[in-house]
Amino acid sequence: MTVVATGAAAAASIAELGKNGNQHARWNPICDNFGAFCCRGAIALAESFVGSLLLLILNVLSTVTLRKNVAAHD
Repeated sequence: MTVVATGAAAAASIAELGKNGNQHARWNPICDNFGAFCCRGAIALAESFVGSLLLLILNVLSTVTLRKNVAAHD
């Protein structure tokens, strides 16, 4: 779970850098020139965060099921 969420957060950070640039490092924004790239990146980021949420739900459901099975055997 942590690896998926960290990967999504790192991708969001780089997407923000691509959108706004970094004036201190003299990196210009690239979304003005490559609009389709930024749109696809935004879609990929949204899917990444949805995947993180689904993984969290799966973990919670697995924990609840495991706890019920352990309680049933006692």
